[in-house]
Amino acid sequence: IGACDSFGLINLRAVTVQLSLLTDAMAQACLAIAAERTDTDPEGFCVLAMGKLGGEELNYSSDIDLIFLAKEDSGRFWSLGQKLIRGLIHPTQSGFLYRVDMRLRPWGNSGPLVATVDSHLDYLRNKAMLWEKQAMLKARVIAGTFSVGQEFLKQAQQYLFNAPADDIRENVRGMKAKIEANLEQKGKKWGEVKSGTGSIRDVEFVAQYLQMIHGGENPQVRSFNTLDALIRLADFSHIHADEYRILTDGYIFLRKIEHQLQLLHNKQVHNLPTDPLELDFLALRLDYQSGEQFLDYYEKHRQEIRRVYERYLGDNPRIITDDSEEIVSPSLRRHLDRMDHEYSISFDDEEIEHHARLAETLDDENLAVVDAELQEDGDWLVTIVAYDFLGELSLICGLFFVHELDIVDVDVFTYESVVLSSIASTPEKKKSRPKPGRNVPPPRPSANKNKEESRKKIVDVFLVRPSHPLTQETWFGYQQELRDLLKMLQAGKQTEAQGTLAKRVAAQLRVTTARDRTLYPVDIEIDNTRSEQFTILSISAPDTIGFLYELANALATSGVDISRVHFKSLGGHAYDLLYVTDQQGRKITDEKALLELRAATVLTKQFTHLLPNSPNPEAALTHFREFMSQFFGRPDWIEELSSLERPEVLDALAKLLGISDFLWSDFLRMQHANLFPVLRNVEDLAIRKNKEELQGELDRELLSAAPGEPRVVALNSWKDRQMFRTDMRHILGHIPEFGQFSSELSDGAEIVVEAACRI
Repeated sequence: IGACDSFGLINLRAVTVQLSLLTDAMAQACLAIAAERTDTDPEGFCVLAMGKLGGEELNYSSDIDLIFLAKEDSGRFWSLGQKLIRGLIHPTQSGFLYRVDMRLRPWGNSGPLVATVDSHLDYLRNKAMLWEKQAMLKARVIAGTFSVGQEFLKQAQQYLFNAPADDIRENVRGMKAKIEANLEQKGKKWGEVKSGTGSIRDVEFVAQYLQMIHGGENPQVRSFNTLDALIRLADFSHIHADEYRILTDGYIFLRKIEHQLQLLHNKQVHNLPTDPLELDFLALRLDYQSGEQFLDYYEKHRQEIRRVYERYLGDNPRIITDDSEEIVSPSLRRHLDRMDHEYSISFDDEEIEHHARLAETLDDENLAVVDAELQEDGDWLVTIVAYDFLGELSLICGLFFVHELDIVDVDVFTYESVVLSSIASTPEKKKSRPKPGRNVPPPRPSANKNKEESRKKIVDVFLVRPSHPLTQETWFGYQQELRDLLKMLQAGKQTEAQGTLAKRVAAQLRVTTARDRTLYPVDIEIDNTRSEQFTILSISAPDTIGFLYELANALATSGVDISRVHFKSLGGHAYDLLYVTDQQGRKITDEKALLELRAATVLTKQFTHLLPNSPNPEAALTHFREFMSQFFGRPDWIEELSSLERPEVLDALAKLLGISDFLWSDFLRMQHANLFPVLRNVEDLAIRKNKEELQGELDRELLSAAPGEPRVVALNSWKDRQMFRTDMRHILGHIPEFGQFSSELSDGAEIVVEAACRI
């Protein structure tokens, strides 16, 4: 498990589940051995796991919290329970299995080691403290007679969710305050990832508090697992989508730190190291370049988690504290300063503040944030805030298509460019930093802060319509997929990113629908008078499946940067207004460039529509870029354009360009002069020419050439075209059998040899 974790082969959820299930198996094995050695029939006895083991969230070096239950006659199982504990904790030459904590049983250490189901239920009903009921949220049966434990947990539910909300809140707050006060006394206030401020406990306590106050009326929010509980709470709107993201991302981040600390020291460690070299080493294990960079991410996650905690469990629940407000206000100012005035008109104050908070969370690890809210009519309002990359919109829209989401409405805004000097001179309120622990230097401000604040970001707001029910977990997966694609763009791998997505789009189309090959007309109006900064494209066309993805992909392929978009789908028709520039951020004013832009946009959109027909959509998209570059380099490309716009030609081209890189690089790319004549007459490829017809064609070409070297050149050119035609017939499926393919090549070869002998 540790090896898979270290090599990144499994995610955090898989690690904790596997560690927990391994422990379940060990407990079951030890129980069987203990029963044999004590000569006790274990029927009617069961083991409940609590805490991290109960939640399937075990660390590499966790204590395991257990409770023993008996259906009746609990005294009969005391020796069995003692033997089981000794088996789990007994040290050997190879170490021991687990540290066992039994203090969560009724009356703690003073209570009986094994309680009956009835006595434990009576304790929950009459004596249990609220914190004990809170702990029961994570109870899970792991060994023994499962039916006994499951029946107990079923009956116990009625006693876990019946306390007043204010009492629950004060109890949870009180426990967390005691934990933090104890840490402060020990000099561990800073860098405590498990129990400090903005720690794992903050996330767990928010999730458990909300389950306890809502779980009575809505049993579906109950879960022993923290991440699953957050999903359920978000699905039922008990936490906002951005709070779900903050808590989930932060929890995963902190648990990864905790795992690395425990793998490093092979013991229970929850504090960040104070030594700079140790901190750098930990940062490298977590894939950060330095301890300084790692601390920046740690502080950001910690502060975000604490803000959410304060909204629910602070002095003024659901009100952001003054301390966090100091952080939000400057970011809001920076956010608005970078946006066009139309942005302020398009969204209200609350939405803008929300966008600014999301924008503040971006960093090189989290290139995008996805916030989705379910609407009353079943649609989803999806807000995507991310760093700006060329081709980004096509990836966003393509992923919507992959997840079977129809785009109904879109508003896209992009930060305006700024110079670094303007960032450096912007006045800002002084921010308070959390005080570090003893002997730990305060986290240093990033040397690249000004550069970071100058980066362009996007705010894209979509209204999408799903074809099937979704949950917040779906959007969490979408966010991760988008981040992975954006990392490719950040690394300069635009073609790879677009090609990877094209494969998924093609696969989705093959699964969900028979692709309509009809190519509908696309009307494009180009206006360079309405804006001093942007070229405005007004596009209208029938709203086909994946329309905006195809259009955005077309512009990305042409090297056009999209800064602002307004899109609506009405009555089966798509209306799109795009504000675009070239890759240098300039208006596109050159007449030849505008003509190429119009042609490339239409051709690439239509070509993208036919990509699923290609044997390899990724290769086809890559080769199409080269093809278009060659196409616009031809002096007669305007005359050739009419032939390329035909559906049958583009369909053939999608299949042709989707063949192997070897054939493209070593043949098709070198034969582009022969490609266009063949594409103009793509219908003729369905007809096989017999040997007499081929002989007649070659004879006419040789007669029109002068004797000597010109006829040799003519013969070689005819041979190339004939081989290319045969290959095209094979690629397009007009030659069903390989024997026929060989026969056609042989006919051409025999005619060429005969002609060469005559020459």
